[in-house]
Amino acid sequence: MFNYISKYFFTTINNFYDNCLSDNFAERTDVENKTAQTVSLFIGLAAITTAGTIYYFANQRGPKIEDPSTAHHLIQKYQKSLLAEDKRNTPVTIKAKKILKKANILTPKNEEALLVEHGAHAIIIASAMKILQDEYLLTSENRKALLVGGGANALVIAMAIKILHRAKILNENNLKFFLVDGGINARDLIGRIKPLNDSRILTQKNFAALVFHESDSMEDLVDAINLLRRKGILTQKNLEALLAAKSGEIAYQIAMGIEVLHDNHLLNQENQEALLVSGGVYAFGIALGLNSLSNALLLNEKSRKALLIGGGKHTYSIARAIKILDEAHTLTPKTLEALLVGNGKYAYRIAPSIKTLHKTHLLTQATLEALLVGNGKNAYEIARAIKT
Repeated sequence: MFNYISKYFFTTINNFYDNCLSDNFAERTDVENKTAQTVSLFIGLAAITTAGTIYYFANQRGPKIEDPSTAHHLIQKYQKSLLAEDKRNTPVTIKAKKILKKANILTPKNEEALLVEHGAHAIIIASAMKILQDEYLLTSENRKALLVGGGANALVIAMAIKILHRAKILNENNLKFFLVDGGINARDLIGRIKPLNDSRILTQKNFAALVFHESDSMEDLVDAINLLRRKGILTQKNLEALLAAKSGEIAYQIAMGIEVLHDNHLLNQENQEALLVSGGVYAFGIALGLNSLSNALLLNEKSRKALLIGGGKHTYSIARAIKILDEAHTLTPKTLEALLVGNGKYAYRIAPSIKTLHKTHLLTQATLEALLVGNGKNAYEIARAIKT
């Protein structure tokens, strides 16, 4: 437009100037000619000023949109603005903003965080930020951690941050384990460490042990840990016993054994060590055997060792056999030794047979040795044969 106006005025002035100097005006004096030149100059300056003013105010009203691409850009920008406004005012984001406002943390940055993934997880993110704010842990780094994976796991990540902080092991290296693959494994890791935190034994060493623990059944290991936690006996020593187990199933066996000892007031160093014979595979059976002997007032160092013959595989059977002999008043060093033949595998057969022979006054060294043929597998039949 400016170019058009300028061209028009300059053309008009130029024509006027030429006419002033043409031959038709030759009879004019020099003064008249100079006056004509001065007038034309002023008219030119006025034209330039007018064109410049019009151009200036035209630009003040907004950008030119004659160019179709410019118009399209403006439309796109307006549509994006409307879309962003829509995201900020969905029912979900409105409710999320209410959570932030109630917690006095409705700031532009926090509000912007709600809009991740188009605001799909806004309420989860807002609730997570409130958890952190309650613990004075809502920092820019922690807020960023909440948004990993689009914010879907924000609550679990917030809980992880809270637990690590209370255990005084919150750092970037520990937190990153909860953020792998968008925090998809965060819930599983919390399940591992929360019982330790509840029992106040969550240390950097224990955290690393659980995070890197390779168990064929992590679920069983966690169940074992929780079993001891509920009983209030999840100690560092007990935890180490569970972690040393070769599998989650064995860990649970050990936990059940510890529970039996605890419930019967037998949880001491000697008995706990007895549980771990053979790597704890027979821990539960050993615990029942120890309790059986204890109830019969027969638990001592000698009987404890007898139970563990064969690695504790037949402990409960041996314990029952010892109890039978004691009730029949036939428990002697010799009969106890007889029960342990073949690692006590058939102790439950040998003991009743000894009792039968004792009642009929047929128990001698010879008949006792006869019962033990084949490690006592056929003790019943041999006892009946001797009796008849």
